[in-house]
Amino acid sequence: VLLFATILYILFSGKVNILINPLYKKFLIISEFILAIFIFFAFLEFFKGHHSEKPGIGWILIIAICLLVLLSSYKAYQINSSRVKTVQLSSNSAKKSFTSTKSKDEDIPVTDHLIINDKDFIKTLTDIYDFPDKYDGKEITIKGFVVYSNYLGKDYFIIARMAMYCCAADAEVTGLACDTTSKDWDIDRNKWYSITGTISKKELTLAGGKSIYPVIQPTSINEIEPLDSPYVYPFF
Repeated sequence: VLLFATILYILFSGKVNILINPLYKKFLIISEFILAIFIFFAFLEFFKGHHSEKPGIGWILIIAICLLVLLSSYKAYQINSSRVKTVQLSSNSAKKSFTSTKSKDEDIPVTDHLIINDKDFIKTLTDIYDFPDKYDGKEITIKGFVVYSNYLGKDYFIIARMAMYCCAADAEVTGLACDTTSKDWDIDRNKWYSITGTISKKELTLAGGKSIYPVIQPTSINEIEPLDSPYVYPFF
Protein backbone atom coordinates (compact mmCIF):
# COMPACT_ATOMS: atom_id res chain seq x y z
CA VAL A 1 0.00 0.00 0.00
CA LEU A 2 2.85 2.37 0.85
CA LEU A 3 4.55 1.69 -2.48
CA PHE A 4 1.24 2.21 -4.29
CA ALA A 5 0.74 5.53 -2.47
CA THR A 6 4.30 6.63 -3.25
CA ILE A 7 3.92 6.01 -6.99
CA LEU A 8 0.51 7.69 -6.92
CA TYR A 9 2.09 10.72 -5.25
CA ILE A 10 4.85 10.86 -7.89
CA LEU A 11 2.34 10.64 -10.75
CA PHE A 12 0.02 13.37 -9.47
CA SER A 13 2.45 15.72 -7.72
CA GLY A 14 4.07 16.93 -10.94
CA LYS A 15 7.43 15.53 -9.83
CA VAL A 16 7.49 12.55 -12.17
CA ASN A 17 9.56 14.39 -14.81
CA ILE A 18 12.34 15.16 -12.32
CA LEU A 19 12.63 11.50 -11.34
CA ILE A 20 12.26 9.60 -14.61
CA ASN A 21 12.27 10.24 -18.34
CA PRO A 22 8.64 11.00 -19.33
CA LEU A 23 8.90 8.20 -21.88
CA TYR A 24 8.79 5.72 -18.98
CA LYS A 25 5.80 7.25 -17.24
CA LYS A 26 3.58 4.61 -18.81
CA PHE A 27 5.51 1.90 -16.97
CA LEU A 28 4.75 3.59 -13.65
CA ILE A 29 1.06 3.64 -14.56
CA ILE A 30 1.18 -0.07 -15.47
CA SER A 31 2.95 -0.79 -12.17
CA GLU A 32 0.20 1.06 -10.33
CA PHE A 33 -2.49 -1.15 -11.88
CA ILE A 34 -0.53 -4.29 -11.01
CA LEU A 35 -0.01 -3.10 -7.43
CA ALA A 36 -3.72 -2.28 -7.15
CA ILE A 37 -4.55 -5.89 -8.08
CA PHE A 38 -2.08 -7.24 -5.51
CA ILE A 39 -3.46 -4.91 -2.83
CA PHE A 40 -7.01 -6.01 -3.60
CA PHE A 41 -6.16 -9.69 -3.11
CA ALA A 42 -3.98 -8.90 -0.08
CA PHE A 43 -6.93 -7.21 1.60
CA LEU A 44 -9.13 -10.21 0.80
CA GLU A 45 -6.59 -12.47 2.50
CA PHE A 46 -6.31 -10.06 5.41
CA PHE A 47 -10.04 -10.03 6.10
CA LYS A 48 -10.11 -13.81 5.86
CA GLY A 49 -7.58 -13.90 8.69
CA HIS A 50 -4.72 -15.23 6.57
CA HIS A 51 -2.11 -12.66 7.49
CA SER A 52 1.22 -12.61 9.26
CA GLU A 53 1.42 -10.90 12.63
CA LYS A 54 4.98 -9.67 12.06
CA PRO A 55 6.17 -7.61 9.10
CA GLY A 56 8.93 -9.37 7.20
CA ILE A 57 12.17 -7.97 5.82
CA GLY A 58 10.40 -7.34 2.52
CA TRP A 59 8.14 -4.74 4.13
CA ILE A 60 11.12 -2.99 5.68
CA LEU A 61 12.83 -2.80 2.28
CA ILE A 62 9.68 -1.44 0.62
CA ILE A 63 9.33 1.27 3.28
CA ALA A 64 13.01 2.22 2.85
CA ILE A 65 12.62 2.47 -0.92
CA CYS A 66 9.51 4.63 -0.61
CA LEU A 67 11.25 7.01 1.78
CA LEU A 68 14.25 7.31 -0.56
CA VAL A 69 11.99 8.08 -3.52
CA LEU A 70 10.10 10.74 -1.58
CA LEU A 71 13.33 12.35 -0.40
CA SER A 72 14.85 12.31 -3.89
CA SER A 73 11.77 13.99 -5.32
CA TYR A 74 12.69 17.07 -3.30
CA LYS A 75 16.40 16.93 -4.05
CA ALA A 76 16.41 15.91 -7.73
CA TYR A 77 15.59 19.40 -8.95
CA GLN A 78 18.33 21.10 -6.97
CA ILE A 79 21.23 21.84 -9.33
CA ASN A 80 24.32 23.22 -7.64
CA SER A 81 26.97 23.59 -10.31
CA SER A 82 29.72 23.79 -7.71
CA ARG A 83 29.07 20.09 -7.00
CA VAL A 84 29.15 19.06 -10.67
CA LYS A 85 32.21 16.88 -11.28
CA THR A 86 31.87 15.94 -14.95
CA VAL A 87 30.42 17.67 -18.00
CA GLN A 88 29.65 16.04 -21.32
CA LEU A 89 31.22 18.50 -23.77
CA SER A 90 30.67 16.21 -26.74
CA SER A 91 27.92 14.35 -28.54
CA ASN A 92 28.83 10.98 -27.02
CA SER A 93 26.30 11.11 -24.19
CA ALA A 94 23.50 12.17 -26.50
CA LYS A 95 24.48 9.65 -29.17
CA LYS A 96 23.73 6.66 -26.99
CA SER A 97 20.09 7.68 -26.88
CA PHE A 98 19.50 9.69 -30.03
CA THR A 99 21.33 7.92 -32.85
CA SER A 100 19.42 4.67 -32.41
CA THR A 101 16.21 6.46 -33.41
CA LYS A 102 17.69 8.88 -35.96
CA SER A 103 16.98 8.01 -39.57
CA LYS A 104 19.98 7.93 -41.88
CA ASP A 105 18.17 10.30 -44.21
CA GLU A 106 17.09 12.67 -41.44
CA ASP A 107 18.71 16.09 -41.57
CA ILE A 108 18.29 18.84 -39.01
CA PRO A 109 17.53 22.13 -40.78
CA VAL A 110 20.00 24.92 -40.02
CA THR A 111 18.79 28.51 -39.89
CA ASP A 112 20.84 31.69 -39.53
CA HIS A 113 19.57 32.01 -35.96
CA LEU A 114 19.25 28.72 -34.08
CA ILE A 115 16.95 28.80 -31.03
CA ILE A 116 17.36 25.66 -28.91
CA ASN A 117 14.27 24.52 -27.02
CA ASP A 118 13.85 21.72 -24.49
CA LYS A 119 12.35 19.25 -26.94
CA ASP A 120 15.24 19.47 -29.43
CA PHE A 121 18.06 20.19 -26.96
CA ILE A 122 19.78 16.80 -27.14
CA LYS A 123 19.13 16.32 -30.84
CA THR A 124 20.46 19.76 -31.78
CA LEU A 125 23.57 19.58 -29.59
CA THR A 126 24.36 16.15 -31.03
CA ASP A 127 24.22 17.59 -34.54
CA ILE A 128 26.32 20.63 -33.59
CA TYR A 129 29.08 18.44 -32.15
CA ASP A 130 28.95 15.94 -35.02
CA PHE A 131 28.90 18.56 -37.79
CA PRO A 132 30.57 21.73 -36.45
CA ASP A 133 31.32 23.01 -39.96
CA LYS A 134 27.59 23.17 -40.69
CA TYR A 135 27.04 25.48 -37.72
CA ASP A 136 30.22 27.55 -37.89
CA GLY A 137 29.25 31.25 -37.97
CA LYS A 138 25.59 30.61 -37.13
CA GLU A 139 23.85 32.60 -34.40
CA ILE A 140 22.44 30.61 -31.49
CA THR A 141 20.22 31.26 -28.47
CA ILE A 142 20.32 28.74 -25.64
CA LYS A 143 19.10 28.68 -22.03
CA GLY A 144 20.62 26.81 -19.12
CA PHE A 145 22.67 26.98 -15.94
CA VAL A 146 26.36 27.79 -15.76
CA VAL A 147 29.08 25.21 -15.13
CA TYR A 148 32.81 25.84 -15.00
CA SER A 149 35.39 23.20 -15.92
CA ASN A 150 38.95 23.01 -14.61
CA TYR A 151 40.06 21.80 -18.03
CA LEU A 152 38.73 24.86 -19.84
CA GLY A 153 40.05 27.48 -17.44
CA LYS A 154 38.56 30.75 -16.26
CA ASP A 155 37.96 32.17 -19.77
CA TYR A 156 35.32 29.54 -20.58
CA PHE A 157 32.12 28.39 -18.99
CA ILE A 158 29.50 25.90 -20.12
CA ILE A 159 25.83 26.73 -20.58
CA ALA A 160 24.28 23.42 -19.61
CA ARG A 161 21.27 21.25 -18.86
CA MET A 162 20.87 17.83 -17.27
CA ALA A 163 20.33 15.10 -19.86
CA MET A 164 18.16 12.35 -18.37
CA TYR A 165 18.07 9.05 -20.24
CA CYS A 166 16.24 6.82 -17.78
CA CYS A 167 16.02 8.44 -14.35
CA ALA A 168 17.57 11.19 -12.26
CA ALA A 169 20.32 8.82 -11.10
CA ASP A 170 21.83 8.60 -14.61
CA ALA A 171 21.44 12.29 -15.54
CA GLU A 172 24.52 13.94 -17.05
CA VAL A 173 25.42 17.59 -17.43
CA THR A 174 25.68 18.46 -21.11
CA GLY A 175 25.97 21.75 -22.94
CA LEU A 176 28.07 24.13 -25.04
CA ALA A 177 31.21 25.98 -24.02
CA CYS A 178 31.14 29.78 -24.08
CA ASP A 179 34.29 31.84 -24.80
CA THR A 180 34.61 34.96 -22.64
CA THR A 181 38.15 36.00 -23.64
CA SER A 182 36.87 39.01 -25.61
CA LYS A 183 34.71 40.40 -22.78
CA ASP A 184 34.59 40.03 -19.02
CA TRP A 185 31.01 38.91 -18.41
CA ASP A 186 29.55 38.97 -14.90
CA ILE A 187 28.54 35.31 -14.52
CA ASP A 188 27.34 33.50 -11.39
CA ARG A 189 27.68 29.74 -11.57
CA ASN A 190 24.51 29.25 -9.51
CA LYS A 191 22.30 31.26 -11.86
CA TRP A 192 20.40 30.57 -15.08
CA TYR A 193 21.01 32.54 -18.27
CA SER A 194 19.73 33.02 -21.78
CA ILE A 195 22.76 33.34 -24.05
CA THR A 196 22.86 34.54 -27.63
CA GLY A 197 26.06 34.37 -29.62
CA THR A 198 27.86 33.03 -32.65
CA ILE A 199 29.09 29.45 -32.98
CA SER A 200 32.76 29.08 -33.87
CA LYS A 201 35.30 26.26 -33.79
CA LYS A 202 38.02 26.27 -31.16
CA GLU A 203 40.79 23.92 -30.16
CA LEU A 204 40.21 23.01 -26.53
CA THR A 205 42.10 20.75 -24.17
CA LEU A 206 39.89 18.40 -22.17
CA ALA A 207 40.43 15.12 -20.33
CA GLY A 208 40.86 13.26 -23.63
CA GLY A 209 43.42 15.73 -24.99
CA LYS A 210 43.20 18.50 -27.58
CA SER A 211 40.39 18.56 -30.11
CA ILE A 212 38.23 20.97 -32.11
CA TYR A 213 34.93 21.86 -30.42
CA PRO A 214 32.04 24.16 -31.29
CA VAL A 215 32.10 27.15 -28.96
CA ILE A 216 29.70 30.06 -28.44
CA GLN A 217 31.10 33.58 -28.73
CA PRO A 218 28.47 35.40 -26.60
CA THR A 219 27.02 38.71 -27.76
CA SER A 220 24.25 38.80 -25.16
CA ILE A 221 23.96 37.16 -21.73
CA ASN A 222 20.81 37.75 -19.71
CA GLU A 223 20.01 36.26 -16.33
CA ILE A 224 16.67 34.43 -16.25
CA GLU A 225 14.55 32.66 -13.69
CA PRO A 226 15.29 28.92 -13.42
CA LEU A 227 13.27 26.93 -15.94
CA ASP A 228 10.52 24.59 -14.77
CA SER A 229 12.97 21.70 -14.97
CA PRO A 230 16.75 21.50 -15.43
CA TYR A 231 16.30 18.25 -17.35
CA VAL A 232 16.12 17.55 -21.06
CA TYR A 233 15.14 14.15 -22.40
CA PRO A 234 16.30 12.06 -25.35
CA PHE A 235 13.53 10.04 -27.03
CA PHE A 236 10.93 12.59 -25.90
